[in-house]
Amino acid sequence: MRRLLFAAAVLLAGQGAASAMTVSVRWCSGSPEFKISGAPKEASKLNLQMSDLDYPSYDHAGGVVPFAALVKCGALSSSPYRGPSPPAGQVHTYRWTIEALDASGKVLTKIVVEKKFPEK
Repeated sequence: MRRLLFAAAVLLAGQGAASAMTVSVRWCSGSPEFKISGAPKEASKLNLQMSDLDYPSYDHAGGVVPFAALVKCGALSSSPYRGPSPPAGQVHTYRWTIEALDASGKVLTKIVVEKKFPEK
């Protein structure tokens, strides 16, 4: 287990994920709210992509938004993002992949967050 954790830390550090970026997600009507902390100072954009772990063939997409410590509800409204839409009575797990990008589009760090919808 220690080897696995060490290997993951080395892999993330090699991808520029040495910062301790954290993200929390709150569902809203429309696109969700994201609270970001610990992002690299050079971050100027965020690439936010969502996938449904229970129905992976459905493309929910996402979008790129200007970097902010608080990405407000609706920020992805003008992108190809399609919100969570499990069938009635089902709860699905959604995975957000969030990349902090510099001005040239280079990935500085990346984090993956999972969130159920609807929440109980």
